[in-house]
Amino acid sequence: MTQETQTNLPDIMAALDARLDDLFTLCNGRTVVLWGCGYSGRCLASMFRRRGKRIDMRIDTNGRIHGVERPTILPRLNPERHMILLTFPPEEEVVQRLEQQGFRRGESYVPVVEFFYGPDDVRFLSSYDWIEHHAPVDIRKAENDANADIKEFLPYQKSIEYAFWDVFDNFVFHEGDRIFDYGCGKGSALILFEHIGVRWGGIEYDETLYDCCCRNLAALGLSSETVVRGDAGAFEDIDAYNYFYCYNAFQGETFRRAVHQMEASWQRRPRKITFIYSNPFCHETVLEDGVFHWTETIPAEFYIPEVHVYQTKASR
Repeated sequence: MTQETQTNLPDIMAALDARLDDLFTLCNGRTVVLWGCGYSGRCLASMFRRRGKRIDMRIDTNGRIHGVERPTILPRLNPERHMILLTFPPEEEVVQRLEQQGFRRGESYVPVVEFFYGPDDVRFLSSYDWIEHHAPVDIRKAENDANADIKEFLPYQKSIEYAFWDVFDNFVFHEGDRIFDYGCGKGSALILFEHIGVRWGGIEYDETLYDCCCRNLAALGLSSETVVRGDAGAFEDIDAYNYFYCYNAFQGETFRRAVHQMEASWQRRPRKITFIYSNPFCHETVLEDGVFHWTETIPAEFYIPEVHVYQTKASR
């Protein structure tokens, strides 16, 4: 598959869905075996799960992963019944091992990195990487120096895609809903919010990350008008939003002031506010004024393996 030049997010994501449909078709009537449980494997498993498809078996060389077989199971698999999805670029030894067992490339096993990106582009399997494959954006590559010299601001990290979906598949957004991302970095969450179909905004303190976010949005045909460069704890123009998201972008007094801004916005314009907080290191800070109530915990594979959801009352 050759890379097509695309700069429109709906077209890019539609192309991903079409490629997934091609993969699902190859798996029709087969017992699906995912080989490789790293980041790409977890993203692919998420894509299957979100579309109501099933992965029947997992294989990995790391035998300590619960519920995962070792490659020694291969002789017990049948090329007529099983479809093996390799989530890593296969070395010659792996290919020989499969073909000695009667598996054939494209018929009973698929190197899915090549299947999605072609033979000349080795990437992870994720929506972020798919977007980078088709458009001149920079989402995946971390900039470890960004924010590093500011005590309360933490180094940039993109959202973990499959964990992001584990969280946001729990929400249904309606017309009129708007979500604001505290510490939006390069815009990775904003891009997925756009794909979900909810209106969004965000704030980023670091100039390098903010500029990158604006470039990424522009490359995908999206406006950066609602993205602000500034101090989250001092930014007041948030009354239009009823959802807020934070992926542990900052802590300490900056986080406390950001919570106070949400509380002040609720005082100015009473409505139900939902705050979705990944890696909730400052959980007590959210609750200390009694405006927010902890309503839900969503398991997710972040540093802290849960996301906290807080809500206000609909009115004072």
